[in-house]
Amino acid sequence: MESEKKATSYIAIFVLCLLLLFLFLYNPSATSEQLYQGMRLCAETLIPALFPYMVISEMLVRSGAVSVISPIIGKVTEKLFGISGAGGTAIILGILCGFPIGAKTAAELYGKGVISKEEAERLMGICNLPSPPFIIFAVGEKLFGSRVVGLFLYLNVLAVTMIIGMLGRKSCQPCARIENSRSEPIFSVFTESVASAAGAVIKVCAYVAFFSAVIGGLTPFFENSSPTLKATVFSFFELTSGAAACSTLAERGRGLIIASAAAGWSGLSVFCQIFSISRTKSGSISMRYYLTSKIVSSAVCAAITAVCLKFFKKLIPPAPTADDAVSLASLYPTAFISAVNIIFIISLFIYLIKNLDRRRNI
Repeated sequence: MESEKKATSYIAIFVLCLLLLFLFLYNPSATSEQLYQGMRLCAETLIPALFPYMVISEMLVRSGAVSVISPIIGKVTEKLFGISGAGGTAIILGILCGFPIGAKTAAELYGKGVISKEEAERLMGICNLPSPPFIIFAVGEKLFGSRVVGLFLYLNVLAVTMIIGMLGRKSCQPCARIENSRSEPIFSVFTESVASAAGAVIKVCAYVAFFSAVIGGLTPFFENSSPTLKATVFSFFELTSGAAACSTLAERGRGLIIASAAAGWSGLSVFCQIFSISRTKSGSISMRYYLTSKIVSSAVCAAITAVCLKFFKKLIPPAPTADDAVSLASLYPTAFISAVNIIFIISLFIYLIKNLDRRRNI
């Protein structure tokens, strides 16, 4: 029976590889162009938006500093979500910094024995939101031409996610103690945090690049199809490409509704990012709660947007002009991007060197 399962798995993987190979070779230019755009998005937007905050989240967990702020946060999170103060730091970071920082913090806390497995699973569905700068400025202002639209999208997803978290509230179970002191010196905690954050960002960028290539391969098949169908399919795979497709729809209200659903779902790309993070030293974190939360969030966000558009016509995004280019140009100054990318590259080298040293010692 076990051998049959393995054989079926191998066949499924082989068929998937063949399909992907056909997709990438059917129109290499479209695939390459979309892959280039995905890599550019990583260099100009994702790395500056994620890397500094991932370092902070790593340092909070590694140093035991969570023990200082968790009693304060816990007074709110325990009442609202049944989540401990330590787990509440993942929610705060997820709200302020976006995915996958909240998920990474939750996984690190579970790996250290600070929170229970059940709490980590619930956190996966609560602390994974699009970052405010991305959804407000990149999607709202740059794609839909309205910062108000971006703010509405973010507040909509935030409110729905928090309500889902409150509806799933359970009593907070005590877990292992939070370590207040570390045997490692502060400088060691800092270097380990920077190196680990670099590795995590590489994973995020890899998924974004891969799914960008997939969307590029799918693009030729949607040239003569409904723009609405194209926007829906792209939104399922990757939020950025989906939002860009939604912003080009002639029916602006419909585009905003699909974009709201995309923001609530976050995309298959983000699911893969969270899934890769969920494997910890303490075991694997189930993605069941994450999937349930995201599916419900997607449907409710779309429904709320549809209702709001009936009563607030000003929410309908302005029609794009002929001069408007659907692009996610950088949200940050060039000097800042260059500085963060240089630090990231140095950190990546540290990460690779540490991994090589560990393998030699095994």
